[in-house]
Formats: sequence, structure tokens, C-alpha cells
Amino acid sequence: MNDIFDIKPPVEFGIDPALFYYSLVAALIPVVLAVLFFVFRKRQKKRKAKNVVTLLPDEMAFKQLDKLAGLVNPDGKEFYFRLSSVLRGYIQGRFLIDALEMTSEELFPRVDELDFDKELKRGVKDFLRFSDPVKFADKIAESKKMQTDLMFVKDFVKQTTPVESCQP
Repeated sequence: MNDIFDIKPPVEFGIDPALFYYSLVAALIPVVLAVLFFVFRKRQKKRKAKNVVTLLPDEMAFKQLDKLAGLVNPDGKEFYFRLSSVLRGYIQGRFLIDALEMTSEELFPRVDELDFDKELKRGVKDFLRFSDPVKFADKIAESKKMQTDLMFVKDFVKQTTPVESCQP
């Protein structure tokens, strides 16, 4: 069978294997670098999270209230945004209600369910009813009323703080 030959020699077609491997490596390098970058950042965030000292809800509220009390002639709108945020943050941390994300109307029934004095419940509702128009409808807030509300929030935090974590 030596007399049978191909008509044409075999034609090479396709991709050069070396070129294929080089392009594959070039495409994988940015992916590997991106993965390493995100892993490094995740570890860095975990280290920072370990170093963060967590405060109890009442401690955080008192700290923020002291800063708020130190303001000289605060703008009513800003004052009530911050004071409302302190109260809602405390309620969220202390009673495990998502108060920061709720509207006042959504928060009222949840406050009624809580186990503390009815006068405090009424005070929280009155505070929220007064602060919303100041925050959102540009109602004017008097300095005396602002100080009264600041004292109410401080008293609320003091009265609802568990005895074992009460601030002196």
C-alpha cells in the first residue's frame, strides 16, 4: 500500500497553543488581582470591627444628647432631626424596634406595645408629633421648647434604662 498518497498535505488551522496560553494568563491576572484586593479589604474591615468598642444604647444616647446640649443657638430643624434620631436610635437599640426606619405613625402602635409608663408613651408620641412638622414643614421651634424636649428625651432614656446599666 505504498502507492496511496494524499492529494494535498494536511493544512494546519486553529490557534497557536502558545498564543492561547499567553492570552489566558493575561485575562486571569486582573481577576486574581481583584480577588486579592477584595480579600485584603474584607480582612482589614474585620480587624477594624474587632477594635470598635460598642456602647450600650443608653450610653450612646447620653453621649449624643450631651453633644446636642452643647450647641449654641441651634437651628430648630437640625436640632429636631438630631434629637429625633437620638430618641429613635435609643428605642431601636433598647427595645429592638426598627424605629430609625419607621415613620412616626408606624412607630406609635409599637410604642404602645412597650412595657413602660403611659405618661412616657404619651410623651414620646407628643414629641414625635411636634418634631415632624419642625423637621419637614419648616415649623418654627422656640428655644425654650427645644430645651424642654431635650430634657424629656434625657429623662426618657434615664427612666427606661435597665438598672444594671444605668449611667450615674
